[in-house]
Amino acid sequence: MNLASSLSKASSFVIDIPTKVTVELLEKKTKTGDNPAKKVADNVMDFFGKDMGYRISVDSEVPLDFHGRNEAVSVAAALAVAGALSAISGSVNELLIDKNTREQFFVVNEKVVNKLDLLSCCCIAGNRFDMLAAAMFGGFAVCDNSKKEILRRGEMEELDVVVLLRHSKKPPIHTELEIAFNEALKGNLYTAMKIGGIINGSGEVIEKLLKPGAISVSESNGLLIALVRDKKRMPEVSDTAKSLGEIITAKTSNFKASVPVKPRRLVKMVQFLKLKGKDEFYWL
Repeated sequence: MNLASSLSKASSFVIDIPTKVTVELLEKKTKTGDNPAKKVADNVMDFFGKDMGYRISVDSEVPLDFHGRNEAVSVAAALAVAGALSAISGSVNELLIDKNTREQFFVVNEKVVNKLDLLSCCCIAGNRFDMLAAAMFGGFAVCDNSKKEILRRGEMEELDVVVLLRHSKKPPIHTELEIAFNEALKGNLYTAMKIGGIINGSGEVIEKLLKPGAISVSESNGLLIALVRDKKRMPEVSDTAKSLGEIITAKTSNFKASVPVKPRRLVKMVQFLKLKGKDEFYWL
């Protein structure tokens, strides 16, 4: 979901609507599937130097016209292909960061896979880098999309989300967009959301959603996203949104995209730092 954007710079956060991609590697070089998953799968195969066939399928609860759906599918596809290749040419493992925190990582061709490389494989026409980054790493991401750089990322607090679909908007003004983006870069996410929504011509509707208890509301390519902290206020915010149009309810998510398989190895940090990587490893 969009937080704030300014032409080449933008920020997004994740909500918990699941997207799953399944990949079956084939002996024949036939490649079947729909875009964007198929394009991303080809990019991942090229990155690892593999010339293999595959069958890729998508199971997503995200509506087809939902802003950010293609990015969610793309990230899931990249991880699914990397996971499938790891099964035959390496392993899927978990890094033990501390007692309560683990991080999944892939080894392919005896080298640790940098997830930023997988993220690059998802950068196809039409995909926004900030949405890809948020989908990959969870929480929120503030990015320079023209440079494919993550400027800031972190976790969202646990909030209920109401998404108002098919909302009309007006073209924003560039200088106002800069103000909204700079607030997101500072970490003032809810302020950035409000500013972004208002300058996109949604001020009147935002006020209607803030009044019953939403703490902030943002605009995302025709969608309005309201965040609710007090669960007791959720029914009233939902009812208000329903009176304005079709809605979807969800929650914010800090879940990092992953492959649902049992890890082959549990690796401690001191062991992980000794593993070989294709390039410099970036910890996110």
